[in-house]
Amino acid sequence: MKKMNRKTRNLSLLIAITTALFIIFSLQTKQGTAMIGQMKDFLLPKKEMTQSVEGQDEQVDVTLHKGKNAEYII
Repeated sequence: MKKMNRKTRNLSLLIAITTALFIIFSLQTKQGTAMIGQMKDFLLPKKEMTQSVEGQDEQVDVTLHKGKNAEYII
């Protein structure tokens, strides 16, 4: 594994700090909070969706399956 030289290390640190500040400040705007709200709604474990089947809308209950040993939801 190569060692990063000082210039590369400083550049990657600057990029990481800039990205973190951008994320923090964008979450304080109306658009940022709306985006987070949409992401939370998208990851709800159970929700009702409208699905179009042969030209007719149909309400379908959707549940996400949670793994037994895993810490994530499929």
